[in-house]
Amino acid sequence: MHSQASTQIAQALFDAFNAHDLDRLEALTSDGFLGIGPDSHDLRMGRRGGGAWAAAYFAGVPGSKGTKERILGQDAAFVLQVIYTGTHTGAFDGAEAVPPTHRTVSVPATFIGIARDGKIEDLRGYWDRLLVLRQLGLVPDGS
Repeated sequence: MHSQASTQIAQALFDAFNAHDLDRLEALTSDGFLGIGPDSHDLRMGRRGGGAWAAAYFAGVPGSKGTKERILGQDAAFVLQVIYTGTHTGAFDGAEAVPPTHRTVSVPATFIGIARDGKIEDLRGYWDRLLVLRQLGLVPDGS
């Protein structure tokens, strides 16, 4: 896979996530997909794992939109950097349900992925969970 192919997959991931299109997200992941992020209590595995990861976020911030900062690709690897902004109007899914705060959050996120044969095999998401909790008013801002 050339760098152009991995950047195209990263762009497709960004577009599907921004459209909140779970079917397209699942179509982008391989059967052996593995994903993890700071809000994951376990690994997200398999084709449905990628959709479940996104669905948990969409449940809490259903109107969120991302602004793409950059996409980098090298062979099968890609890096996608975005800033997601939205209002927390739904309960986040997962082990720790967080009721809606109706506050707006804006958080930079970086996703590092491996894609082969047009499918994402591995995706690691990184964002500042403490920043999100502060913006939601769930922890003091430290000032």
